[in-house]
Amino acid sequence: MRKLFSKTNIIAAFIFLLYYVATTQFLGLSAPTMILMGFPCPGCGMTRAARFFITGNFAQSFAMHPLLMPTAAFALWAFVWWLKGKDMEKLKTPFIILLVIFLITYIARMWLFFPHQEPLVANPDSLLHNMINLFKRRLQS
Repeated sequence: MRKLFSKTNIIAAFIFLLYYVATTQFLGLSAPTMILMGFPCPGCGMTRAARFFITGNFAQSFAMHPLLMPTAAFALWAFVWWLKGKDMEKLKTPFIILLVIFLITYIARMWLFFPHQEPLVANPDSLLHNMINLFKRRLQS
């Protein structure tokens, strides 16, 4: 059995938590693509979907992100394999299948719902939008 609370794992968890708290506290967002480019990533809505699921709002959970349950199931499966010290290489094919499903779902959700339905909305305060607007103003002056 592998050591769960190794120094490396604790540092990684701390850095992730620090990033999440800092970005949500100061920017109101945590997704890097939303902060930098202003459009949602394939995982956008996953945290809200989990919150809805935990509180029993299953329809809202599915609407926020339909891949919450398959992702959670795969993560649990991978975590158990890791704890048991099994060969993680055997999870490569199921992981790639999940990634392909994510990509297809992302394209479909963006096609159907962007930019007018949460969580697939645009962020006009993103770094990219601000840079484009600054560039436009400089060209006009």
